[in-house]
Amino acid sequence: MNRAWSLLLAAGMSACGWPDGHSGEEDLGEVTQNLSGTVLFVTASTTLNAADTAVRNRLQTLGFTVQVKAAASAVTADAAGKALVVVSSTVASADVGSKFKSVATPVLTWESAIYDDMALVPSGATNLGTQTTQTSVTIAAPSHPMAAGLTGTPAVATSSTFSWGKPSASAVKVATLPSDATKTLIFGFESGSALSDGTTAPARRVGLFLEDNTAASLNANGWNLFNQAVTWAVTAPATTSNVRLTVSSVDDFVYVWVNGMRRKVYGVGQNSTDLDVSSWFASGSNSVRIQAVNTGGPASYSVQLKVNGATVINESCFAEPCSALPAGSGIVLDKSFTVNTVGLARQTVNVTGISGGKLYLDDQYTGLTVPTTLSLPQGSYTLGLGVSTASSNGSYYERALTVGGSAASINVSQNAPLNQPNHTKVAILPIRTAIHGPGGFDNTGVLQDWEIPYMQGQTVAARDMLLEPYSYNLTTWDVDLLPTVETTPLRRPGNSESAPDTDLFLSEAGLTSLKNNYDQIIFFYSKFKQDGTAVANAPCCFWAWGQAISFMDHMARGSWATDYPNLFLLHESLHDYESYQIGPLHKYNGIDGTHGAGAHGYVFGEDGEEDFLKYYRFFIRGQVAELKNMRSGTTWPSPAPASGDLFVGVFDVMRRDVNWLAPSFAGAKLSAASSPAPQKIGCALPAPPLPKQ
Repeated sequence: MNRAWSLLLAAGMSACGWPDGHSGEEDLGEVTQNLSGTVLFVTASTTLNAADTAVRNRLQTLGFTVQVKAAASAVTADAAGKALVVVSSTVASADVGSKFKSVATPVLTWESAIYDDMALVPSGATNLGTQTTQTSVTIAAPSHPMAAGLTGTPAVATSSTFSWGKPSASAVKVATLPSDATKTLIFGFESGSALSDGTTAPARRVGLFLEDNTAASLNANGWNLFNQAVTWAVTAPATTSNVRLTVSSVDDFVYVWVNGMRRKVYGVGQNSTDLDVSSWFASGSNSVRIQAVNTGGPASYSVQLKVNGATVINESCFAEPCSALPAGSGIVLDKSFTVNTVGLARQTVNVTGISGGKLYLDDQYTGLTVPTTLSLPQGSYTLGLGVSTASSNGSYYERALTVGGSAASINVSQNAPLNQPNHTKVAILPIRTAIHGPGGFDNTGVLQDWEIPYMQGQTVAARDMLLEPYSYNLTTWDVDLLPTVETTPLRRPGNSESAPDTDLFLSEAGLTSLKNNYDQIIFFYSKFKQDGTAVANAPCCFWAWGQAISFMDHMARGSWATDYPNLFLLHESLHDYESYQIGPLHKYNGIDGTHGAGAHGYVFGEDGEEDFLKYYRFFIRGQVAELKNMRSGTTWPSPAPASGDLFVGVFDVMRRDVNWLAPSFAGAKLSAASSPAPQKIGCALPAPPLPKQ
């Protein structure tokens, strides 16, 4: 008798005919490997119905010895020494309950009424159940062994009742109901992964779609799924999956998120080939999110993720449109994947601190406030907490966290807040003469000595009243007032929208070394002639980028006091910060960066704050919510969203400081070659009306 025919008879089929719905060309699924050991098969009684008989026969065919035991008489100790415990749905759930929840033996069951007793699903009737008149399953994780190589929505049985559950996040969800993806038909818990009650699985656990009579109606696909579920349950898990990431052709940014954590950001020219990222993944089901961002011009990206050599993510685009999202500056790809891996179990982390504080994880704002609960893979993290009770104050707390083999709790604000760990060195460089356009008397600005204290005082006030509280007191300015340059003029073109040539000035004045000594240089010059009237070719605006801030004496001539917190100077300094973030740090600043208020839903004078100060505060804290449909040049309806697909701003710089002389900046581009907007030397921020009203 050949093997295929013997399998049919062993499963209870007649050699003279086929059950309804089966053709003579079908078999009952391939047996992929010979297994051994004893299976404890827990049923309603030792007299089996047709479906349980088919299951017993299949287990024997797979190579097991099967010990059948009635549920009412089964005890926990029966699992000792067994290769597998199988619990049929023919049992009365009360006769089983949690008897096998804590056994160090793999357990496979299709009795959905004990899913909660086993902590496979959260408690509650809505998290488990059965569905009648089903024939197919939808494969949710085709790369997982329990998917048996199936994809799509294959038929697995004639019309039958299926068991389903809603397992906790650490489960591998292999197949779902075609009509409801929230109801999982096949799922598994890796040994050591977290169960719904906070305990960990002592061995592999599997929930299967069979019900009382379903096994008698399975076709070849159905039996293949059964075979693979059993095989996976009894197979010793690998120590960890090998996960490799390849990213290339980045223009302008690619974000890689795993389980809600920003793991890596790639900028233009940054690639990785076969990077080992196994430590990013926890045992079971992992959520991977790939985002690509364009800051202007062409967009491209190529991302591949492999698990144990098999490609599970392959996303590439070399010319827009890259997805259904609009072209232009903003998020051009936002796609999530489920990746199943073997590794260390994720753990629950209870996070406390000053109530309402904003939670950061590895310098990225999470959108969460404390108290809250996280589920993290084992590893090391930095948790931060931003606390602000008004726009005029802010504190930042930080603690290191190592997640091990058990749940953890951490009070992020347990220690004192950080006290200005980052010092931006700022030079105020007064320049006596500025030549605008053709020069001559009508286009020569002359800075007066009495104006210089205004610039110095307003700089200090902007630091004390805006920058420090807005940055949670992480960043301050060390302000030096340099001697006035008397003999070398600062030159700018005659066009009102053209910025001064600060590099030429430093070269002509012999002051190029200032770039080695200061992070930001305020080139303070005059747009007023010696007689106090404006030059003919007056500049329209303030400008900044890189280390330079071109700041005319406009505000010294109005009624702005020496202790006025100069928000226009803050604005220009943010351009310097964002140029550092997009350059050496290779991080995205958000649509339009410092000018992105309107694109993100912020309006002038919002909440009674002057100008766009509310936006600047959120921008500094990295709390500006960006949605995938936002685009440069388009005003987003107010109010600004509280949550988004990305949180953007310059918090990475505020937390980690600037260092223009670091080796990482040598030869680095300030922005993508295809992205002209960020490369503009200056923001062309118009000066306010003069005099101040």
